[in-house]
Amino acid sequence: MFMGYTRRPMRKLLPALAMIACLTALACNRSTDLAGVSETQFVLTMAELRRIDRNTALDSAAKSIARDSVLQERDLSAEALEAAARSLARDVKRSTEVWLRIDSLVATDTSVSTGGSEEPDGGG
Repeated sequence: MFMGYTRRPMRKLLPALAMIACLTALACNRSTDLAGVSETQFVLTMAELRRIDRNTALDSAAKSIARDSVLQERDLSAEALEAAARSLARDVKRSTEVWLRIDSLVATDTSVSTGGSEEPDGGG
């Protein structure tokens, strides 16, 4: 009987816990979604596009091809990325944080000015 007594409250508690877990997952997903693009995907894609733009070794045609390639690799369109940026612009604090993350990624990439084609020294 003691076992049956402890199971009843757990059975009543499980649906409530499941609902809380689902609502939490939805809330977390919504907060990182920018018009169908995850915030992480937006940050990584924009950082890569900025690296391409800053790459002085590429002419305009090569930059265009590189940008198209990045979008294709990430299964994004320019329109989806623009919609994500418009969505982000609605929240000034969040957009500032996101752009600082993008800037940080671009700044820490040593291949930006060289075109990424140089190998590290001491390779061999």
